[in-house]
Amino acid sequence: MSSQNVLPAYVLKHISDRLYEKRKLAALEVEQVVKQLAAAGRADRIDAVIGSLTSYATSSQANARKGGLLCLAATAVALAGCPPGEMRPPNLLQRIVPPILASFTDQDSRVRYYAIESLWNVAKSTRDSFLQVFPEVFESLFRLCSDADTNVQNAASFLDNLVKDIVAESHDFSVAGFVPLLQEYLEVANPFKRQFLLGWLSLLDSLPDIDLASHLACLLPGLLGMLSDSNAEIRSACTKLLQEFLLELQTSGGGADVSRIALILAQQLQQRQEDPAAQLTALRWLHTLVQLAPRQLLPHTAAVLTEVLPCLGHEISEISTAARQVNADLLDQLQQQQQGQQGQQQQGQRGSSALAAAAEGGLDSQALLATVSKQLEGDAEVSKLEALQWVNALLSRDARLLQDQQQLLLAALCDALSAASDRVVTESLAVLASVADQRGHFPAVMATLLDCFRGAGGARLLQRRGGLIIQQLSQRLGGLRVYKELSRLLQEEEDVSFAGGMVQALNLILLTSSALQELRGLLQASLRSAEAADVFAQLFASWSHSCAASLALALLAQAYSLACELLAVMAQEPLSMRPETAVELSQLVSLLEAPAFAPLRLQLLQPAAHPALLRAAHGVLMLLPQGDAFRTLQTRLQSVPIMALLANKEQQPQRGGGGLDTAAFGGSSGSFSALDLNAGAEPPPASPTVRPRQSPQQQQPEVAQSPPQWQLVQQRAPLIEDKRLVQLFKSRVSRLP
Repeated sequence: MSSQNVLPAYVLKHISDRLYEKRKLAALEVEQVVKQLAAAGRADRIDAVIGSLTSYATSSQANARKGGLLCLAATAVALAGCPPGEMRPPNLLQRIVPPILASFTDQDSRVRYYAIESLWNVAKSTRDSFLQVFPEVFESLFRLCSDADTNVQNAASFLDNLVKDIVAESHDFSVAGFVPLLQEYLEVANPFKRQFLLGWLSLLDSLPDIDLASHLACLLPGLLGMLSDSNAEIRSACTKLLQEFLLELQTSGGGADVSRIALILAQQLQQRQEDPAAQLTALRWLHTLVQLAPRQLLPHTAAVLTEVLPCLGHEISEISTAARQVNADLLDQLQQQQQGQQGQQQQGQRGSSALAAAAEGGLDSQALLATVSKQLEGDAEVSKLEALQWVNALLSRDARLLQDQQQLLLAALCDALSAASDRVVTESLAVLASVADQRGHFPAVMATLLDCFRGAGGARLLQRRGGLIIQQLSQRLGGLRVYKELSRLLQEEEDVSFAGGMVQALNLILLTSSALQELRGLLQASLRSAEAADVFAQLFASWSHSCAASLALALLAQAYSLACELLAVMAQEPLSMRPETAVELSQLVSLLEAPAFAPLRLQLLQPAAHPALLRAAHGVLMLLPQGDAFRTLQTRLQSVPIMALLANKEQQPQRGGGGLDTAAFGGSSGSFSALDLNAGAEPPPASPTVRPRQSPQQQQPEVAQSPPQWQLVQQRAPLIEDKRLVQLFKSRVSRLP
């Protein structure tokens, strides 16, 4: 039925009139007609009226749209005021509200204003039933709150307040259905819309029948984003709202999912790295949550720690302090749980291992170890130090974690050795030593350490930190143990250049580090101790990758005859043609001035007892090109009066006798060339001496003199097999480039 048969013609004319008074009059007439129809139970005619008014509200004529909106509101008012029991069209609001909301986006600001006014009348008259269209109304208000027209904004504010009152009075409002809409809209950047949303959140939080805490995980991301808004009012309102939420969690907890909230906060730390306000708030929330529900957060320690550790080195002190607090909270919880488990075991309670117990408590130790190991790859010193503390705590909790995480952990620890901070390097070495002390893990640690020195980056690390690394590990694990294992690995090394460089570095550290004094002392006894000789042979097997290192090791072990043999090999081609050989020998000359070779330099004063040493020293001199190293060694050798020392040894029994018999050394010139240095360890011929006559009082019983050291060495089978070692040296150096 057409509305023309229901509404008078003059009413239809006034609906689209250009004057507001006539349109208002038409709305009043429509209200009366609808009341009469409702009283008569003519729902079909009411439906026809609504359809006709909707066509006016969507007309292309602005005045018709304005009049249609007013009349639609009048229809809703008329039906809302009907006594109970009177006939109403089904889905009344679903038919009246949509055309009104469509006008919220009208290009004419006056039409938008009348639309708001009409919806305000509808909402005021329908109250509780108005919540049937709440989602659509809220969405339209959200768009309209930032309208360019001030009058429209003010009108929208009045409507918004009315809708809030309706929600506050209702006991049937579904916040669960409303939160997804809020979650989506909270990501907007418009300040008017943000204020609109904050107002609604404050309202919902103040209602006793609504538990908004159970939906915090959905709301937090958007709220944290508002903390950096350029508008101070928005920042203040958002901060206040978050503080209220946090206080509610501390006091009652409500139905909040603490674990989910913690994970959301951790994600926000990663996503809002350029937003200090959001990061600081997220860390403070995490601190509260860890203290509030530590057991609930235990399974998520790895996920939280992944984002907290990088914040430890933040340039803003407040953020770094808050991150340290959260990190300390989590570490305390881990240690407290471990103490609790140890207490249970001491009381005799049967249980599984610490790892299984942790799994029962929800802690994934494997994931946590992987997480903190990955943090060692970062740049911040404090983050790496805390990660190392976590590694120590986890390994002390259960060393079997290494079974699955050994490769990842060792790679991370070795990567940390390249850190700029000496403290990080030292702590990393402490953890490496701790891992190496675990049964069966020492070879893997040494192999991984050796791999750290490969490539261009590894070469820089060896040059910059090699000494510190080897010394620290030697102090913690024992220099002999470390050097024997590294030597074993280098014997199997296929990269000859890498092996040579490593051997030269290890040799330099061996000869100059105070941490390796015990190992040097052992090697110096290689001619007297089978154990020392065995160690010497093991090291020489890899030291032979370098000419100078092999020669230095032989000189340190006082195996001077072996040193002569090595020099003879170096004097032959192709070694003698290698520029590297001369460079290495020059470096050796510098090492000979080190304290480790002080015994060797003193033995130069005993030419008769150590002729092979003289031969080796002059052999080095002959192989050196004339330069600084040549002059240094030449000066050292010229300061030793060899002929005088030999003569003095022969003339010592004679007191006041004749002068030095130079004829025994090949003439009166005293030339060193006359000395037979090829005699090896043979003693020099003794000159006959005349013993002066003694009085009876002066005569004493003769005491058997112990043979000199060189005779004792000759009497025993040689502990160092020169021929075998020389052959090994030849095979190694033949592969040198």
